[in-house]
Amino acid sequence: MRFWFRFIDKHKSAIELESYEYVRQIVERDYATYSGHVLERYFHELFRLSGAYSSLGNYWERGHQNELDLVAINELEKSVVIAEIKRQAHRIKLSTLEQKAQKLLTQLKGYKVSYQALSLDDL
Repeated sequence: MRFWFRFIDKHKSAIELESYEYVRQIVERDYATYSGHVLERYFHELFRLSGAYSSLGNYWERGHQNELDLVAINELEKSVVIAEIKRQAHRIKLSTLEQKAQKLLTQLKGYKVSYQALSLDDL
C-alpha cells in the first residue's frame, strides 16, 4: 500500500496521461531511498515484536548528526542494541557505528552494548 501511495497515486496524473516512462524514471530515482526506509521500519517492527525491549527507536544529535537507525534498550538487563540498517551489508562499517554512538552511550553508562549491521541479507 505504501508503494502504491508513494509512487502510483502520487503520480496519478502522469499515469492517466500514459506517461509511463516518466513514472518509471521517478520510481528508479527514488526506490533506493524508499526501500531503505521500509527496511528500517521492518527491523524496528521485528525488534518490537520480540518483546525484549523497554524502549525502541532511532537516535540523532542536533542537526541530524550521528544518526543511529535503531536503538533498542532493555532496562531490566541493562543492555542496548545499536544497529545500522542498509540495503547492502557491505556499506555498513561497525567502527563508524561505534563512533556515532559515543554521545548516546554517555547516557547509558553501565549498559552492555551490542552493535549490529542489519541488511537485506538478514531478512
